[in-house]
This record gives sequence, structure tokens and C-alpha cells, in this order.
Amino acid sequence: MSDTPIVPRRVMLLEQALRPVYATLVARLDAPPAGTAAVSDMVALLSIHLEAMRAACGRLEARISDVMNDVLANDAAGDAVVQRSAARFAAVVEDLLDGHRDVRVSVVHGDDAQARDLLAGAYRHLLVEIRDWLGEVVEALADPQAVARRRGLALDDPIELELNLRLTPAPQLGALARWARRHPARLGPWEKVALLAIGWWAGSALFGDNDDCG
Repeated sequence: MSDTPIVPRRVMLLEQALRPVYATLVARLDAPPAGTAAVSDMVALLSIHLEAMRAACGRLEARISDVMNDVLANDAAGDAVVQRSAARFAAVVEDLLDGHRDVRVSVVHGDDAQARDLLAGAYRHLLVEIRDWLGEVVEALADPQAVARRRGLALDDPIELELNLRLTPAPQLGALARWARRHPARLGPWEKVALLAIGWWAGSALFGDNDDCG
């Protein structure tokens, strides 16, 4: 008899559904973006995208929880549940990739270029952490024994692997807070509060205190 554990159908389907999400993330992350878009209000661009990143992190946590609880921890999960969970997770990744692209194609002038590049860097920081985690998830779903061996874990049946996503604060957020402080005259009351809160987000609200997602 083979010592290779039988992989449940829901796990195989999830791996098949998430692998193209990972491939898209890898391909798009550093690909040169197409086109350009003139931006006249850098403060508005920052406000929109920082809020988008904050909201995406919340949705990301929910979608990962769906995958872990509704699929991996649910022996009764059918094909539709697997596909729905994977598609919802993929939608969050696509939104982040689209936001990263939109910032990178923005045409700005003077000191605004620094803010644009910092914002793009914050997006990339988040996406790289998702990419690295997702790559390991796909590998673990396809060959849990290989991942367990690499981690030095016992090859028990079933194999238990920790697959939590740990997000760290993007260093660019602190630099964006300093950029905002240099331009107080350009900030309205709401924008001033939102942008000057970036430094606080960098340590807690946006990414948590090194908390797990999932």
C-alpha cells in the first residue's frame, strides 16, 4: 500500500482554483503597467487608495476565513462551496492588483511623485506578502508532505500545517505620513485626519499588530 495520503476532493479543487490566482498575482505584480492617467489631486488619490487598502485587508481576512472554515475544515464542502470561496478570495486580490496598477500609471509632478511612489510601494508590500503566503498555500494543498518535511514537522495522518497569513506594516506608510505633514495647506479637515492617521495605521489599524489573517 502507498504511504501517500489520499487528498480530499475539496482540497484538490481548492488547489486547482487558487493556483491561477497565484500565477496572476506573480505575473501582474511587477509587470510594466499599460497606459497613463493624469492626476490633478494627489491628496484625493491618497485618500481613495488608502481607504481601499484598509477595506481590502478586512475583506481579505473574511475571505481567508471562508476558505479555511467553509472548505478546508468542512468535510462536507461541495464543489460549489470551493469555487465560491476561491472566487471571492480572488476578487480581493484582483482589486488590490488593480489599485496597484492605477497608482503606478498615475502621472503627477514635483513632490507628488514621491507620494505616488510611496503609495505604490505600500500596495506592493501588501501584495508581496499575499503572494508569498499564497504560493505556500498552493504548494501545501498540492503536496502537504513536502511542506511538512521542509518545516521539519511529523508526517502524521492527517498532516496539520499552519497556513495563516501574517501581514506586516508597510514602511512606506510612515513616509506617507511625513509627506502629508509637509503639505498641510493642501489638506481639508477630513483629509488631514485621514492622511495624518497613516502613521497609526502603519502600526495597528491597517495590518494589525502582526496578527494573523485566517
